[in-house]
Amino acid sequence: MSKPKKKQFHGEGIQFHVFVHHYANRYFFGSLELSPTDAGYNTGILDPSFRVQFDQIWSGLGETVTRASTNSSRLKPEAETADLTSTQKMYIFMQCTPDVSPSNCRVCLQQSVDYYKSCCNGYQGGYTRNQNCVFRWDLYPYYNLFPQVTSPPPSPSPSSPSPSSPPFVISSPPPTNTTIRKGRLTSFYGFQFQLL
Repeated sequence: MSKPKKKQFHGEGIQFHVFVHHYANRYFFGSLELSPTDAGYNTGILDPSFRVQFDQIWSGLGETVTRASTNSSRLKPEAETADLTSTQKMYIFMQCTPDVSPSNCRVCLQQSVDYYKSCCNGYQGGYTRNQNCVFRWDLYPYYNLFPQVTSPPPSPSPSSPSPSSPPFVISSPPPTNTTIRKGRLTSFYGFQFQLL
């Protein structure tokens, strides 16, 4: 009779554009994980008349990466706009998970920008994401990230509620021993939620 083989769970990330859920049976908190990378793009082709301005904006994304990776906020978000034409804006969002260092955040975001350009260049918007960061750009505002662009701020009123709390983050405690018996995971190393 042979012994059952040990099973190792390599981790998984379930990601939605406004929610990241990462779990594994190994300690990953603070680790830079550049793969797997997921990418997607809109089906519309970028208007060729935008190409020169688009390329100029794209070449400046390194500065956006730097701002996003060194942002003093724990969640390191960066939402910006750029004028593609006098009537068309480009909306850009970058964010890292709060557990990665600024230098790892920069590496992650730069790889995401480069990956998008290599896989999806020429489309009217899209995204790349992995376990530690997300990059998205589009020709329209999304997720209420650009309220100052889409409408003027509402005037305050005495009955206005207080500002909403910052995004919600749950992180795991330091690792514990993980045991897998009879194909069942009895404990795991990390769990992280991030709502944007």
